[in-house]
Amino acid sequence: GSGLPLKRAEKLLEDAANETVLPHGLPASRTPADLLAVLEWAQICRLAYVDDEERDVPEALEALDGRARAGLKAARLGDGRLTAIHGGNLAPRSRIEHVLGWPGLATRGVGAGAASGLQRLESGRTIICMDAGPPPDPADNAGAHAGALAFEMSDEHERLIVNVGGGAGIRKGIDPRLKDLVRFTAAHSTLVLGDTNQSVVEPGKPLGDGVEEVEVERDEKGGAQRIAATHDGYVRAFGLRHMRSLALSEGGRELAGADTLEPAGRKKRRGPVDLAIRFHLTPQVDVTPTADQRGAVLRLPSGALWQFKAEAGMVSVDESLWIGEEGRAHRTRQLVVSDETGADGWSGTWTFRKMG
Repeated sequence: GSGLPLKRAEKLLEDAANETVLPHGLPASRTPADLLAVLEWAQICRLAYVDDEERDVPEALEALDGRARAGLKAARLGDGRLTAIHGGNLAPRSRIEHVLGWPGLATRGVGAGAASGLQRLESGRTIICMDAGPPPDPADNAGAHAGALAFEMSDEHERLIVNVGGGAGIRKGIDPRLKDLVRFTAAHSTLVLGDTNQSVVEPGKPLGDGVEEVEVERDEKGGAQRIAATHDGYVRAFGLRHMRSLALSEGGRELAGADTLEPAGRKKRRGPVDLAIRFHLTPQVDVTPTADQRGAVLRLPSGALWQFKAEAGMVSVDESLWIGEEGRAHRTRQLVVSDETGADGWSGTWTFRKMG
């Protein structure tokens, strides 16, 4: 009868929804910006049912809408825009608010979490989003970024720490000359070992050998929130596993971080390896390095001050790029903690502390 084609179409819709947005609320591409297109498409489908008084909106469509909304909200920083991971752009806030303003409710308990590959810390005015998952399946994101354990951080409506960014989620894309460079590990706020990408990056291809597993633990005690994560991207090339912990204090005025490289696998190192821990800044952040080369003072446009201090390595300020919501690359700067590994690996702690 006439209902058979519709039932078939609804089954295909359900299958596509389950493959595109996973149960944890993040897309299979692990690019939060992709959720905007998903929610816009879901709204078009919903309106078709609203106009037909004889048919209810399918449960699969309602479920897709709910978990995609939750994922989108989990991936927003304090300025209301998205964290830029795996090629995603922060996207205009107006577009995000427009999508979230349509009828629908976010699914409770869905969003950032170990399964989603996105971890979120939030306290006081501070929000942190961390890329804490393995790369997406090659079929789901051929432009994935080699940025495991990178994070972005905002203080109220101002971004402090960012990744360079990408073009997914905007209509014009980015300068073709940047498409591969922004995928490199060095374009992310994480540790880079031996000036080498965590995973092989080849033009126009999915990520190659490198990160396969990312393990995550989360702990919340006394109002403080802590994430501890590891990735195996440097095990094959250097025989070292990268471990990173982020601890946000109650009230959000201090972020304590630790990066550790521990021997793993069968690879034997022949000597020390250079390392760099990078913290990319937005163009609006004014940075003043300290005379002892152990830290810096960061001033936000609002006048808020953050003090950065590293207990190991030497701190310098280098040039960087940041891709804005319109896809244009802006000149900016980055903090770089430089050191080299020892015989048993390396470990170093650092802090961002709000002043005043």
